[in-house]
Amino acid sequence: MFKSATIVFVILFFSWQVRGGTTQVRDNNINKLDIVFCLDLSGSTNGLISDVREGLWHIVNQVNLMEPQPQFRIAIVGFSRPSYKKENGYVKVICDLTADYDMLSNELVKIRPAIEKGDQYVGIALNTCINKLSWDEAKSTRKIIYIVGNGMVNTNNSDYIKACQQALQHNIIVNTVYVIGKSDKARELPGWYRIAALTNGVATEMTVGKKLQLTDTKLDFSDLFEASRDLNLSYIYHGTEGLKHYSNFRAADSAAFTYGPSIYIERAYYKNSSLFKWANSKWDMVDFFRMKGMLPPMQDSLMISDSLRSMSAEAIYDLVNQQKSMRQKAINDLEYLLRADYPMQVHKQYISGELLEENSFARSVILLLIKEWN
Repeated sequence: MFKSATIVFVILFFSWQVRGGTTQVRDNNINKLDIVFCLDLSGSTNGLISDVREGLWHIVNQVNLMEPQPQFRIAIVGFSRPSYKKENGYVKVICDLTADYDMLSNELVKIRPAIEKGDQYVGIALNTCINKLSWDEAKSTRKIIYIVGNGMVNTNNSDYIKACQQALQHNIIVNTVYVIGKSDKARELPGWYRIAALTNGVATEMTVGKKLQLTDTKLDFSDLFEASRDLNLSYIYHGTEGLKHYSNFRAADSAAFTYGPSIYIERAYYKNSSLFKWANSKWDMVDFFRMKGMLPPMQDSLMISDSLRSMSAEAIYDLVNQQKSMRQKAINDLEYLLRADYPMQVHKQYISGELLEENSFARSVILLLIKEWN
């Protein structure tokens, strides 16, 4: 106990004494944007969840490139699965609105890909999105729901109309993305278009399983993997939720790797962006040190990893300083490898209209969002 207290005291001492870090100041006037993906996860949209998982980093990168640059959060709501229970209308909030995209990625991974034949209550799904998520309360915040699925929207009478009226009252736009499949499109599609019309949204269509061709063919994947690995090894978690954030971070990397080179490259561009570079000081000692020029204050030794508890405060300080140099080298390597700025090239194609012909999930979302944001 005495040893732990001594470590904490010395760390706090260093925190007050050390100066000279770089501070990144965020503009508080950045436009705010809340995005909700409301997903039909029944058997008729089999494969949709894989499209959402694999398209996440492409969407995050492209939203971050919009002008004016938004400060955005994303939420996931699922519906039409029996496992979500009848008393809930077969609807579940999978992830509330968040800017922690690593955590969001891992919540998507947890969704079982098994096909379930479930009752579809579109009105209840929309009502859940409108009333059970932590929407930003500022009137200037842009609020958009993308409801993705197929089937008849008027199951359970016409409660979807009441939900649309509520969306209007809360200044929430509802865009509908109809999933083309074996369903009766001629009979079902008008309802999806009506939802969009009632909420000042836009209706579009998508095909499940249509893979995005995202790979930057000029990029050396093995070099990218090494630079990304070195970056990962430079993190030292701290704080009450440090281990959870670090675990989400590493798991998101692993998931992107399993999805294939295209998705891993998109993930690398995200890690090389302003969204990630200065966003982890709450749980990473090195980022805290880079921003504040000091070590983070800690109430007790339980707020640091097991490997650090037997180290003196001076040794921890030296280690963080060493990892800071390793971090900078990894960042420099990533910046060099990703200098072609592939997401920006793709973004220009979105703006010019060159990518209109592909109706995958990610591109359907981005094409609608760019039009509405501008």
